[in-house]
Amino acid sequence: MTTYEITGLNFVKFLGEIERRNILLAEVIKLSHNKFCAKVNTSQKKKFLNLCSQLNLDVLEKQIPFFERLLRGIKSHIPLCFFATICMVLVIISQMFVFRIEVFGESSISESEIISVLKSHGFGSWKPKGNYKTEEVEKILTSNISGISFASAVIHGGTLVVNVYEKIDTSQVLDVGEPIISPCDLIVQNVDCTSGTVIKGKDSTAKAGEVIVGNYVMLENTKIDVPAHANIVANIQHSISKLVVCENIDEHAKKVVEENKKMMYNILSNTKILNEIEENTEILKTEKGYLIISKFSGQIEFSS
Repeated sequence: MTTYEITGLNFVKFLGEIERRNILLAEVIKLSHNKFCAKVNTSQKKKFLNLCSQLNLDVLEKQIPFFERLLRGIKSHIPLCFFATICMVLVIISQMFVFRIEVFGESSISESEIISVLKSHGFGSWKPKGNYKTEEVEKILTSNISGISFASAVIHGGTLVVNVYEKIDTSQVLDVGEPIISPCDLIVQNVDCTSGTVIKGKDSTAKAGEVIVGNYVMLENTKIDVPAHANIVANIQHSISKLVVCENIDEHAKKVVEENKKMMYNILSNTKILNEIEENTEILKTEKGYLIISKFSGQIEFSS
């Protein structure tokens, strides 16, 4: 709507023309016998100004003060302003308070029990965020619930998210068995571990008897015994040597090599041989006799 002040007219006659041309006026105020002001709809502004021009009338567009226009705008949009204000208040409140507590993690302890402990220590819902110290929440859970070994807490929006992990009752844990050890000198090619801790990973060198997969896991600096389960593929780089005291080594070398091969296959008896085991013989003459070295290579697979 635009407000105009019109001067130089016959008021009654002018209103008759306005009505005849279907021009709608609002808030019509007669200022004198030939002057009045009124509001005109924007869509009829052009028609109104054409009429005034035809009747040789003086038309002055009145500028409404800023604050008056602002108040009129607010007045016309009171429901919208009220809704926007409510939304802003809710957003501000959501940033200031914790409304609910959610519990996750691996534990048989019920969520209601955990929330009850927190509430008993003043950490319930509808509490200001400033009252929540996540480190204190974690300490309360691990100190007051015997079944929890580890807890973490973080605030997301209006929610306190708690993760808990249950203690393992070692008295109920069965024998976890031995770790997986290397049957001979080898280079690890692949370790597919489903339980335990990998000690010798891909491309690691392992001597005979060294642990490849340990029968434990670490949780928050706590060592927990678990069965070691893994499938391992490795390349053999193993040697077996024997010192022979004789004058003619050729008579003894073949027999010693066969004995070394038999010993190697006994070592690999609990593994799966993927590639044929190859043996290379090296004979070194020493002060004490002849040292016969059988160097074995090939690929094996073993698991536990």
